[in-house]
Amino acid sequence: MTDNHTVITKMQADSLLGVRLDKALAGVKDAVLDQARHVNMGVTRLAFYSSCFTDNYQDVCAAQKSEDVRFMEALVQLVKRHDVIKRMFQIYVEHLLSTRSSESTRRIQQALIKKGRLSRHPR
Repeated sequence: MTDNHTVITKMQADSLLGVRLDKALAGVKDAVLDQARHVNMGVTRLAFYSSCFTDNYQDVCAAQKSEDVRFMEALVQLVKRHDVIKRMFQIYVEHLLSTRSSESTRRIQQALIKKGRLSRHPR
Protein backbone atom coordinates (compact mmCIF):
# COMPACT_ATOMS: atom_id res chain seq x y z
CA MET A 1 0.00 0.00 0.00
CA THR A 2 2.83 2.36 0.83
CA ASP A 3 4.45 1.67 -2.54
CA ASN A 4 1.25 2.65 -4.41
CA HIS A 5 0.94 5.84 -2.39
CA THR A 6 4.58 6.71 -3.04
CA VAL A 7 4.20 6.06 -6.78
CA ILE A 8 0.99 8.14 -6.96
CA THR A 9 2.59 11.00 -5.00
CA LYS A 10 5.67 10.89 -7.26
CA MET A 11 3.49 10.94 -10.39
CA GLN A 12 1.50 13.91 -9.06
CA ALA A 13 4.70 15.75 -8.19
CA ASP A 14 6.13 15.01 -11.66
CA SER A 15 2.90 16.23 -13.27
CA LEU A 16 2.97 19.43 -11.22
CA LEU A 17 6.62 19.99 -12.11
CA GLY A 18 5.79 19.41 -15.78
CA VAL A 19 2.99 21.99 -15.71
CA ARG A 20 5.23 24.52 -14.00
CA LEU A 21 8.04 23.85 -16.47
CA ASP A 22 5.62 24.39 -19.37
CA LYS A 23 4.50 27.71 -17.89
CA ALA A 24 8.10 28.77 -17.26
CA LEU A 25 9.15 27.91 -20.81
CA ALA A 26 6.13 29.74 -22.22
CA GLY A 27 7.18 32.79 -20.19
CA VAL A 28 10.75 32.52 -21.45
CA LYS A 29 9.48 32.21 -25.04
CA ASP A 30 7.32 35.34 -24.62
CA ALA A 31 10.24 37.25 -23.11
CA VAL A 32 12.57 36.21 -25.95
CA LEU A 33 10.01 37.22 -28.59
CA ASP A 34 9.44 40.56 -26.85
CA GLN A 35 13.18 41.16 -26.69
CA ALA A 36 13.50 40.29 -30.38
CA ARG A 37 10.81 42.86 -31.20
CA HIS A 38 12.73 45.47 -29.21
CA VAL A 39 15.98 44.60 -30.99
CA ASN A 40 14.19 44.82 -34.34
CA MET A 41 12.82 48.25 -33.44
CA GLY A 42 16.31 49.35 -32.39
CA VAL A 43 17.82 48.14 -35.64
CA THR A 44 15.12 49.97 -37.60
CA ARG A 45 15.82 53.17 -35.65
CA LEU A 46 19.54 52.73 -36.23
CA ALA A 47 18.91 52.29 -39.96
CA PHE A 48 16.93 55.53 -40.00
CA TYR A 49 19.75 57.31 -38.17
CA SER A 50 22.28 55.98 -40.68
CA SER A 51 20.60 58.36 -43.14
CA CYS A 52 22.28 61.19 -41.25
CA PHE A 53 25.58 60.18 -42.86
CA THR A 54 24.35 60.74 -46.41
CA ASP A 55 23.59 64.03 -48.07
CA ASN A 56 20.55 62.77 -49.97
CA TYR A 57 18.59 61.73 -46.87
CA GLN A 58 19.03 64.68 -44.53
CA ASP A 59 15.24 65.16 -44.54
CA VAL A 60 14.80 61.63 -43.12
CA CYS A 61 17.46 62.35 -40.52
CA ALA A 62 15.80 65.63 -39.53
CA ALA A 63 12.39 63.96 -39.30
CA GLN A 64 13.80 61.20 -37.09
CA LYS A 65 15.50 63.69 -34.79
CA SER A 66 12.33 65.77 -34.59
CA GLU A 67 10.25 62.71 -33.71
CA ASP A 68 12.71 61.66 -31.01
CA VAL A 69 12.71 65.15 -29.48
CA ARG A 70 8.90 65.23 -29.55
CA PHE A 71 8.73 61.81 -27.90
CA MET A 72 11.19 62.80 -25.16
CA GLU A 73 9.28 66.02 -24.48
CA ALA A 74 6.07 64.01 -24.19
CA LEU A 75 7.73 61.66 -21.69
CA VAL A 76 8.96 64.61 -19.64
CA GLN A 77 5.45 66.10 -19.56
CA LEU A 78 4.01 62.73 -18.59
CA VAL A 79 6.40 62.53 -15.63
CA LYS A 80 5.97 66.18 -14.63
CA ARG A 81 2.18 66.34 -14.89
CA HIS A 82 -0.03 64.01 -12.94
CA ASP A 83 -3.23 65.22 -14.60
CA VAL A 84 -2.40 64.31 -18.20
CA ILE A 85 -5.74 62.61 -18.94
CA LYS A 86 -7.69 65.50 -17.44
CA ARG A 87 -5.67 68.00 -19.48
CA MET A 88 -6.14 66.01 -22.70
CA PHE A 89 -9.90 65.88 -22.08
CA GLN A 90 -9.95 69.61 -21.36
CA ILE A 91 -8.12 70.39 -24.62
CA TYR A 92 -10.52 68.13 -26.54
CA VAL A 93 -13.62 69.80 -25.05
CA GLU A 94 -12.19 73.27 -25.68
CA HIS A 95 -11.56 72.27 -29.28
CA LEU A 96 -15.13 71.03 -29.68
CA LEU A 97 -16.58 74.16 -28.10
CA SER A 98 -14.39 76.55 -30.08
CA THR A 99 -16.74 76.41 -33.07
CA ARG A 100 -19.88 76.89 -30.96
CA SER A 101 -21.55 80.21 -30.27
CA SER A 102 -21.53 81.57 -26.74
CA GLU A 103 -25.28 80.90 -26.49
CA SER A 104 -24.81 77.27 -27.52
CA THR A 105 -21.95 76.88 -25.03
CA ARG A 106 -24.12 78.37 -22.27
CA ARG A 107 -26.96 75.91 -23.03
CA ILE A 108 -24.54 72.98 -22.91
CA GLN A 109 -23.15 74.25 -19.61
CA GLN A 110 -26.65 74.57 -18.10
CA ALA A 111 -27.58 71.07 -19.26
CA LEU A 112 -24.43 69.62 -17.70
CA ILE A 113 -25.04 71.46 -14.42
CA LYS A 114 -28.61 70.19 -14.37
CA LYS A 115 -27.44 66.61 -15.02
CA GLY A 116 -24.85 66.97 -12.26
CA ARG A 117 -27.49 68.09 -9.76
CA LEU A 118 -29.79 65.24 -10.74
CA SER A 119 -27.07 62.63 -10.37
CA ARG A 120 -26.20 63.86 -6.86
CA HIS A 121 -29.82 64.02 -5.73
CA PRO A 122 -31.73 61.12 -7.31
CA ARG A 123 -35.48 61.31 -7.03
